[in-house]
Amino acid sequence: MQEKSPYKIYMPAVLSGALLAFAFPKFDLYPVAWFCLAPFIVSLYGMSPKQAFRAGMLMGIPYFYGTDYWIYYSVHHYGGVPFVPSLLIVLLLSLYLSLYTGKKLTNPATVTFLPKPWAFFI
Repeated sequence: MQEKSPYKIYMPAVLSGALLAFAFPKFDLYPVAWFCLAPFIVSLYGMSPKQAFRAGMLMGIPYFYGTDYWIYYSVHHYGGVPFVPSLLIVLLLSLYLSLYTGKKLTNPATVTFLPKPWAFFI
């Protein structure tokens, strides 16, 4: 049996995280919130806990980076930190926050909680 490439395994997670970030203010594409997690949930089906942790991390990074964009402004303008390091600070914060989405998915019962077709009816 041929193994899936990491791109096919983790791309739905990155896509879902980016779409979820677009549902929040600044972009205001709130209708996207109704279906943005469906690719992520479908991709979780049959994953090992280790793969699910990585997928949760990769979903959390674009989501938290996209919704915590305002922090770089505070760090840069009020804290006096240069622009690029302030963006790196927000990236580190996003990595830290995405640990929560990754950790939640390490439980095998969480990963296989729905059969594949039911993910679109949530």
